[in-house]
Amino acid sequence: MRTWLKRDDGGRASERWLFLAVVLCAISVAGAADDSAVPPTLAAKTFLTLPGEEWNLLWHDEFDGDHLDSSKWTSGLSWTGDDGTHRHHNAQYASFITDDNILVHDGQLDLLTHKQDVTNPRGKIYHYTQAFIQTDGKFSYTYGYCEVRVKVPAEAGPGLWSAFWLLSRGWPPEDDVAEFWTGRPLPHTHQGYAYRATNGAVLWDSSHKDSILSGFHTFGMEWGPGYQLMNRDGVITNRSYGFRVTNLPMYLILNSGVASDPAPTARTVFPNAFVVDYVRVYARPQVIGFQNPGFESDSIAPWTLSNKASIANANTHSGRRAVRLPGPSASATQTVFGLKPNTAYRLSAWADTAGHGTLRMGVKNFGSTAKYSTATTAGYQQLSVDFTTGDKIGTATISCEKISGDGDSFFDDITVTPVDEH
Repeated sequence: MRTWLKRDDGGRASERWLFLAVVLCAISVAGAADDSAVPPTLAAKTFLTLPGEEWNLLWHDEFDGDHLDSSKWTSGLSWTGDDGTHRHHNAQYASFITDDNILVHDGQLDLLTHKQDVTNPRGKIYHYTQAFIQTDGKFSYTYGYCEVRVKVPAEAGPGLWSAFWLLSRGWPPEDDVAEFWTGRPLPHTHQGYAYRATNGAVLWDSSHKDSILSGFHTFGMEWGPGYQLMNRDGVITNRSYGFRVTNLPMYLILNSGVASDPAPTARTVFPNAFVVDYVRVYARPQVIGFQNPGFESDSIAPWTLSNKASIANANTHSGRRAVRLPGPSASATQTVFGLKPNTAYRLSAWADTAGHGTLRMGVKNFGSTAKYSTATTAGYQQLSVDFTTGDKIGTATISCEKISGDGDSFFDDITVTPVDEH
């Protein structure tokens, strides 16, 4: 802790630490997960867009030992904050960051908040303290899967604000993989992604839930070219797609905190702990960022459907679903990310006119003239077209269209692969 901090505990130190000992004992009894074997891949994760065994462990902390690993984490903000101390974020926080709010024990990390006065070098008094750790300059990554297992101090009362989030050097982007308010006025969980629109405005893709789960739970984010998928206990809760998704390196942040509004009340219990069992990051396989190729996802995104195109649960080439195109100009389109410039690719799809007109599959916006392949007969047949990306072009827009005829026709199982793989 910085020596210039001034504290006023009001003679309550022994009482506070006695209570803290009880809290830590209860948490230890609840138990962190067995950290003796960290999964080397994500083979057990069935919600990923790519096979889990292809994701390899890149970085992790299981919080073994009795102190924070300073080779991985730094205590305090990675920016100066609103008072120049690297210890206070902004006016939304009523708490000041101190190092002694970080405890590592029994294979877990406790990020504490206390009700105590601290005075910064400018003479401003904060009535609460918190923990804040981050990996800027020590670890950052572009594309992968990050996950935490945490327990929120939901029973400690209102006014607490803890989070697991990611930042780049510059804002936005910001990823809030797991953010919690214990009273807003209801307990509240937020997951979301902040990005800058073309007009300069900062926008959010967010999901909210007016509740906080008790006990330990996992929160994670799969991030790849042109997409981010956040989850809670393995269930996808928030999606971001397209050019808005960053390709900048992001570093990790964990913090407890006390909110200014809504502030704690007389029934809020201090000290309290935001408990972290582990943080793990897995490297994403080096594959194209093409999503939902067989229309099997519960969400149609990132496909865009137009002119009454819809998802069908019948007449599929494989799986449970295909896209149905009922009439002229009906289409499904998607921009594919993660392509390499000056590289040859093959777009393939299975098409069934069902005897109703003509279907066309195409690719454009890859740095050259659009290319197409058509189908005019009933029954599933494979269409394919080769294209080569232009200089500095890493994306392409693919389309599945109906160009003539009334009645339902279908596309399924679209793929984009490097030509040299054939």
